[in-house]
Parts: sequence; C-alpha cells; structure tokens
Amino acid sequence: MRVVCWNLRGGTDAKWDLLRGLRPDVAVLPEAARRPRRLEPSLLEAAPSWHWVGRNPAKGLAVATFGAESGTLAPDATGRWSVAARQGSLTVLGIWSCPTGGQYALEVERALDAHARWLDPDGELVVAGDFNVAGRGTAPPSAATARLFARLGRLGLTSAYHTVWHEAPGAESTATYFHHRDPERPFHIDFCFVSASLRRRLAGVEVGSFEDWVRPGHSDHCPLVVEFDPAPARRARTAPAAPAAPPAPAEPAEPAAPAALAGGHERHDGLSPGTGGR
Repeated sequence: MRVVCWNLRGGTDAKWDLLRGLRPDVAVLPEAARRPRRLEPSLLEAAPSWHWVGRNPAKGLAVATFGAESGTLAPDATGRWSVAARQGSLTVLGIWSCPTGGQYALEVERALDAHARWLDPDGELVVAGDFNVAGRGTAPPSAATARLFARLGRLGLTSAYHTVWHEAPGAESTATYFHHRDPERPFHIDFCFVSASLRRRLAGVEVGSFEDWVRPGHSDHCPLVVEFDPAPARRARTAPAAPAAPPAPAEPAEPAAPAALAGGHERHDGLSPGTGGR
C-alpha cells in the first residue's frame, strides 16, 4: 500500500498524471479541486473514490482511494479543513490546516477533536496532510507543535517520516515545502502519522526534491510517499489433524549458524515525477 500526501496548489486536472505517476493507493491532497474532470472513469482506469471538503471549488482538501471504493466519514464539524474516509479496515483522516487566525497546530487539534470517534489506535489508521507546522531542520519545534506531536502520540500515532529517517521533529533534513518556491526557505510541514499496526508494516518513505517538483512549477510542496508491506494473510481455521506416529530417533545434527537479522526500514529521497519512486 502506498499513501501519498501532496499539496497540489491547485490545477488538479493539469497535475493528474503526475499524481497517478506516484502510484497511490490512498492520497491526501490539500488544495485539490472539488470535482476534477479526470475523476471520470476511462478504458484504462476506474474512477477513484473522492472525498472533498472546502469552500473554494478549485482549492479544497481531498482524500482519494484508488483501486477500491471507500466511504466518507462525516463528523459534526470539519474545521479548516479535514475529511475522513474508510476503505475496508483502513481509516484515513486528511488535514489541511489553514485557520483564519494563524494557529495552525491548534487547527490540527480541532480536526482531531472533530473526528475523534473514528480514531481507533488499535485499528489501521492514517492521519496525514499539510499541517503547516514544524521547523526548518535547525531548531526544535515550537511549544504548540510539540504539544500536537505529544497528543498524536497519546492516540497511538507516530510519524512515518521520523520513524524511517530517524530524525527528531523540528530537525528534519528534507523539506516538503519551499516558501515562495525559494530553495533557501525550506520547511517540513507535511506529515503522515500511522497507528501501531501500520507502523509495523512500514517499508519506506520518499520525499520529492525541489529540482523535480518545485523548480518546474508543479507546486511549492514536494510529495511525501509512504509505503507499507502487505498485511499478513489470515490463516484459515482447519480441523485438528489426527496424531501421527512418533518419528524414529535421528542422529543429533550440528547447530546451524544464526541467520542475519533483517535490516531496518528503507528511506529514499529524490522522488522523480512519473517514476513512481525507486
């Protein structure tokens, strides 16, 4: 499973092929259109499930699932902006924090409050989007951001990027946003938090580069792509087998050498448009 978080900065139809080139199963898309023309099914691909919230029909927040249908989970309030969807056992909460008063971390917390009923830490849960918080890679996060990360932790959620890249919040080495498209003004403000069951299946995290995504004018954000190993298959229940006759005693064998431990998670950067990753 691949989860893509990318602030499109408008122009959803024009950037559709770039998005599909990332091969998302799930996408959280701030600044996406309410009803892109490319949502219509074609001979080559089925239409995704598209869950959208916002006021400007050209720039709202969408959560999309590709390849399998999903349903919208509608809370009493959505903040500015958040929308949740469920696909089978997977729940996805998308957030684009853009409050009128500039309290970005608080707006993310309002989204968590609005969708609290869906946030089951024991299930498969993703909370992702453009939070508009965190740092430049040189300083600890603000007190408000630290409180937000602590609250997400109490919900049993951890950041996929920070888990795979072994970096502390506020000390990110890779930016997801470049203010005014300036390479000298990088920020890491896009996140994908996952529950424990998904954390155990993390396979890799990729972040697009300035040269591939911002300099050509695709957006001022680079896509964040999180990949998960498949869920283990459930074993079918069978009737107990009849007891077998005890085997004949065998000669003792030499002890086998210990197998090498598997490596940790995989990390990538430099995600190129149209490649779908490395």
